[in-house]
Amino acid sequence: MSSKKWAKRLLFLVQCSKQNAYRTLTYHVQVTDTQKFKRISNIFHNALVLLRGRSDAAILEFNNIGGNIFPDFILSPAGDQLIERNAKKAYISVSFGKDLRTGNIQLIQVIPAEKRHYSDIGWLKTYRLFSFAEYYDPNNIQFGALRVFNDDIVEAGTGFPTHPHHEMEIITIVLEGVISHQDSMGNKTVIKAGEVQRMSAGAGLTHSEFNPAEKPVHFYQIWIYPDVRGTIPSYDQKSFEGISRMNRFMPVASGQGLPGTVTFQTDASVYLAALEPGIEIKFNLAQLRRGFLYLTKGEISINGQILHAKDQARIVTEGELRFRAAELSEFVFIDVA
Repeated sequence: MSSKKWAKRLLFLVQCSKQNAYRTLTYHVQVTDTQKFKRISNIFHNALVLLRGRSDAAILEFNNIGGNIFPDFILSPAGDQLIERNAKKAYISVSFGKDLRTGNIQLIQVIPAEKRHYSDIGWLKTYRLFSFAEYYDPNNIQFGALRVFNDDIVEAGTGFPTHPHHEMEIITIVLEGVISHQDSMGNKTVIKAGEVQRMSAGAGLTHSEFNPAEKPVHFYQIWIYPDVRGTIPSYDQKSFEGISRMNRFMPVASGQGLPGTVTFQTDASVYLAALEPGIEIKFNLAQLRRGFLYLTKGEISINGQILHAKDQARIVTEGELRFRAAELSEFVFIDVA
């Protein structure tokens, strides 16, 4: 069965589970190659992350096909490691338990602002949306290829000393203030409010970031895993000052060939958008894609689900997404595999 058919099958199971609250639904598929395994495992893992709060009987298992492609194993409950298991039957199964009777399943998960991890070390105040540094939650490591989303404020005259990175696409969106950048590639730049920077760490580099101004700098830093490893490190930067994002998705960083963006090496795109009260815009999320949204300010709804300032949404579905604002709102949206 193809990965696309698997995605449709999963959505079908979810719909059935809504109407059969006490019935456990299980489905099996043979896995014949590593790429198909990765695709299917991502689909099921993300669905179960969204459903975990409603189904204490959710089970996801990946087992050997009887060959030498990969050993017997199951995905850990946290979803962050593979556990060896002796099994003769080759199958993937997902079961939705009795707790589904408590309400409808939504493949749009809204995470309120207060669930973010907050860290204050004096010169750096940051809200972390995924596990990072001292914050570790095995159920919140990444979302598809999206690994990090930090909402950072760096005080005047301070910053990050030289440190290494490798195998990561790092995107910085400056909201207020300025931040200077220096790296082992020889780049010495300043990123201002309204500008977006992309650094592809590739096989490895070092860099530093410093706030040279007399007031704090506020920026988002986004890390996305690259599709290809071992590449030569590279750098890109672009100003979007004066370009309207009102009532539309404005692409600012893309590995999908979108024009006018900083480019990177992942099948993903980062958009900025602003919405006036009462205005609705739409985004078509393709099969096997994920959508991630962080609401900078305001109040919006996504297909009827309401988000307030600093809330986030993690979306595992396909088809049309409708974004409507209740007040003047701004957000970041990431389309990622």
